[in-house]
Amino acid sequence: MSLIAMQSSNTVLAQEEPEPLFSLYFTINAASSEQLAIANSMKAELAKIGIEVIIEQMEGGALTEMLYSGDVLKGGGHGGSDMYFMGSWWMPTDYLWYIGCFASEGIVPAGWNTMGWNNGEADLLLKNAMNKEYDQEKRTELMHKWQELFYEDMPAYVTLEAYWAEPNNIRLENRKIAVQCWDINKWTLAGKTEQDDTTVRMAAIRDVRGLNPLFMNGGSAQMRVMFRQLWNKELTDDGTWYLANGLAESEEQSEDAKTITINLRDDVLWHDGEPFTAEDVLFTWEGILDPDTFCQFYGDLKSIIPSMDAVESPDPYTIIVHLEQPMSLNYFKTVLGSAWGLPLPKHILKDVPHSEWQTHETNTKIGLPGTGPMKLVTYEPDSYIEYEAFDDFYGGRPFIDHFIVETIPETTTYLAALEKGDIDFGYYYPISELAPEKDRINSNPELDFGLFDAVRSSWICFNNKNPILSNPNVRKAISYMIPIDHLYEDIYFENGKIPNGPVLSTTWGWNPDIPFPEYNPEKAKELLLEAGYPDWPPTEEETPEQYTMVTIASGIIGSILIGGIASYILLKKKHGF
Repeated sequence: MSLIAMQSSNTVLAQEEPEPLFSLYFTINAASSEQLAIANSMKAELAKIGIEVIIEQMEGGALTEMLYSGDVLKGGGHGGSDMYFMGSWWMPTDYLWYIGCFASEGIVPAGWNTMGWNNGEADLLLKNAMNKEYDQEKRTELMHKWQELFYEDMPAYVTLEAYWAEPNNIRLENRKIAVQCWDINKWTLAGKTEQDDTTVRMAAIRDVRGLNPLFMNGGSAQMRVMFRQLWNKELTDDGTWYLANGLAESEEQSEDAKTITINLRDDVLWHDGEPFTAEDVLFTWEGILDPDTFCQFYGDLKSIIPSMDAVESPDPYTIIVHLEQPMSLNYFKTVLGSAWGLPLPKHILKDVPHSEWQTHETNTKIGLPGTGPMKLVTYEPDSYIEYEAFDDFYGGRPFIDHFIVETIPETTTYLAALEKGDIDFGYYYPISELAPEKDRINSNPELDFGLFDAVRSSWICFNNKNPILSNPNVRKAISYMIPIDHLYEDIYFENGKIPNGPVLSTTWGWNPDIPFPEYNPEKAKELLLEAGYPDWPPTEEETPEQYTMVTIASGIIGSILIGGIASYILLKKKHGF
């Protein structure tokens, strides 16, 4: 009996899981079933090589604030995170935001580099490709080398080059989904005339982070209806992206490619009736380039305009930029054509210190006058934003009289509102949550699923400041444990392409020679060994002989213990103690 008891005890001990090599916090949006599914999949896979994953769910707004405030780099369990998701929309005309997202000067809160990635060689390649080279072949070569360094360092893992969907009511006409509200001045409603009072309603998965476009993370579609840029991105009917003149009427570049002259429109008004001039543009650039402003567009603007000393304005509608060296005009225009490059009204903010722009009521409560086709009427945080048509828009008064954006965090609630006719379309809802409803939506004659090839990628980001994740071999080991085929087929429902890095395959600088993702547990274990971690689980195994000896010893020890207890009981009975 003692032999059986001790053998059973040994069996239980042998089945106990060994301690993990280390633990990592994986932070996800509590409202995203897609993120939860991926996090659970990674938790199961990483456990196979001794890495414990602790999944932490956060409300979307709090998660965004944690990421862009820089708190993310404090690490999991300390008010930050070790791993988390990102979704990045890119400008389709050039590699705007890459400096802000990947260069060291873009590390949050100064930019969008939430990973804390700091690689001097990669920084130099990226900056040279963006602002120190205008020969397209040389730019391509630099981008190819940068992608090779990204692959070797693996600061993040790109999971999807995404398609996107915006299920919508077909009554909304003349809208190109991919431009995301830039073209609101062209929209019309079926069966309505200009004499009718018209309203369009959009559902947004989260509220804007700020009403000042310099701080609008999560609300670019909401800001696009209010503001205009020097150049606006447009899409031809055959799917070609280009930069159309917006607030800039024309531009010229000198023969040596070192001077760019911008000629502004002279018929643009702010929503409060004040004229838009070059002073507004220079005022905005000066604010962005001041580190005290904490504008995440800082690194990208600085890549083309290192100092305001390089800028002059000889008259109210002319701006001349003197570059340090030749630059691609397309890149220059793309930077200033981004949503974060929207000019601000100097007459409103001139007396507000740059350090207070983010906390000022024009960002948190009342908003700013813009130059776009719609003007702000009401803002109720975490509830809705209401706009109305601007009669004096330089492109002509829009057909749509009212535009209302309602914050609806849940995909199911949004779709229910769409089917009832309470919403016309939605913005930024996960494709993985929409895809299962595609057939049902398309079966409704009043709706369209709205699938399009987005200029977007999805990421699993690593906190490169974490002492464990600061080792590239650890980051690469984790990457080899990501079941990419499962993610692509069962979670993303094949709505996109499996990427080989952060550069989209549809853009000019993509490097096709970078290896594509691979699930390879053996390679992951090798990399952890190279990183200095012991083999896991422990490789010491009991041989049959060892097990026999342990079993015999256990039986002997068990017999001694039972015999000792029996002797103790007899002695107690005999002597009464």
